[in-house]
Amino acid sequence: MIYKKYGTTFKNMRKDNKFKLTDFKSIGIAPSTLSEFERGKTMIGLEKIDAALQLIGSSLSEYDNFLNHYTSTNSLDIFHDVEEAVIHNDLNKLNQIYKICQHTDQKIICLSIKILLGKAKTEEKDDLVSFLYDIKNWGGKELYIFYILIEHISPKDILNILKELNTKGEGMYASPKYNRGLVIVLCEAILALSHYGYKSEAKNIINLIENKHLAQNPFLNDIFYATKGFWIYYFEDKENGHRIIKNFFKMRHLIDQPATTKFFHEKYLKYIDTNDSINLPSLSYL
Repeated sequence: MIYKKYGTTFKNMRKDNKFKLTDFKSIGIAPSTLSEFERGKTMIGLEKIDAALQLIGSSLSEYDNFLNHYTSTNSLDIFHDVEEAVIHNDLNKLNQIYKICQHTDQKIICLSIKILLGKAKTEEKDDLVSFLYDIKNWGGKELYIFYILIEHISPKDILNILKELNTKGEGMYASPKYNRGLVIVLCEAILALSHYGYKSEAKNIINLIENKHLAQNPFLNDIFYATKGFWIYYFEDKENGHRIIKNFFKMRHLIDQPATTKFFHEKYLKYIDTNDSINLPSLSYL
């Protein structure tokens, strides 16, 4: 019954506009075919659906709105809302997005949100890892998923998925469209790998960002600056690394909303050694 919601939605629109099953013969849709479609027994071609919608005075975009209860099914729009909810620590909104994605069968996005909510099982995380290994074409959705996964998976998986990204998403490195997502993912990988003690592997990613001039705007440049500070903190000079991280907060709190600064403060705090006397700057200025 995978097609049922498509047929039911069309049936409701047809009846609302006072059309009978037999009214669609003129565009080549037999009453029996349309009846089966409305009952979820079969699917009809997009061109036929478009013609039927035009006949009742509607459109594909309106059909999509009815089909998805006026919620976006564009994965990047959804992940943008997820990002906003995470930055503002809005668990109610995150749960709402999760329920909407369940209703619209956005299974991969649902699993990603479950991780953010702390509800994902190990096998569900493994499903997302497998998804990234198997994906043939990388896009914005895959970058979001990888970003969410990074702190929950092994260094081996991080490095192997990065290889997949470099091979299958090579064109992203020259694309302004994906620049922000790509740099944020790479910086997240540097943080995680540094935390695990993978000095040379993390340094290779730093060199990649520098050599390809990927941190192209002030925000990305600042994130990259702080990320390099963590690499220095872990592997070269804790005092100097701390100074760089502290400077990052001094710069960003003048620009960002308090919620954004707080998000990065709490995020970066996880990467500071709890036994270290060095602490991140206070948020008393917020």
